Amino acid sequence: MGIPPLRYTSTQAISVEGKTFRKTIGTYGDATFSFDAAAAQYDTFAKTGKEQYTLQENFFDANERALLDSLMKSRMVQIRRMDETVWKPATVLTNSLTIQPAGSQFYNVSLQVEIAQDIRC
Repeated sequence: MGIPPLRYTSTQAISVEGKTFRKTIGTYGDATFSFDAAAAQYDTFAKTGKEQYTLQENFFDANERALLDSLMKSRMVQIRRMDETVWKPATVLTNSLTIQPAGSQFYNVSLQVEIAQDIRC
């Protein structure tokens, strides 16, 4: 199920995780020792990034709220940014959903979606 192309305003966040290791920056086994003072002592491996969006809509009506209920129950969700042509699998963070009344027939809705694929770092 794709997230319906409604009037969302979104905020993008990218989080990066990685593991660091200590590099040997000298020649310890050679007859004469040399030390590279300009080299970095610590480097990162297993670096992965996650792309996350906070979707907000200020005028959800009752029909769109019914679509949102089925979105929260769906196992397969896909999202496409307006500047891209490819749909990507996404994970809806169900504990991030907030619905607040905004008038007699409208609701303010906010939820967070995370792209299910890692970003190359």
